[in-house]
Amino acid sequence: MKKTFAVLMVAGIIGMGTTATAGDVKPAKDAEPAVAGKTIAAETQQTFTGMVNKAGEQIILSTDEKTYILGGSGLEKIVGKKVTITGTLLKGETIDTIVVEKAELIS
Repeated sequence: MKKTFAVLMVAGIIGMGTTATAGDVKPAKDAEPAVAGKTIAAETQQTFTGMVNKAGEQIILSTDEKTYILGGSGLEKIVGKKVTITGTLLKGETIDTIVVEKAELIS
């Protein structure tokens, strides 16, 4: 069940078409954040600061409070970096996802 959920979630995120790279982030055009098992937590963008890493096939953001799955394309470029992410939070049953609109490197 967890594998199926993860596959559906990743497929949904990839299907949204959001691009996220440090310094060159382009928001998805007319994309409605919709991932199986997720609900939109806020209609406005939120900011999150933490370290970006890979967990299996997923790219995650670890903050001081919580860990999130990041959604979007081009995120490989920020793996291993401390960043401030701006995006829409999707609440999940076990882990939340951030649909990335912008990623800024922290020096």
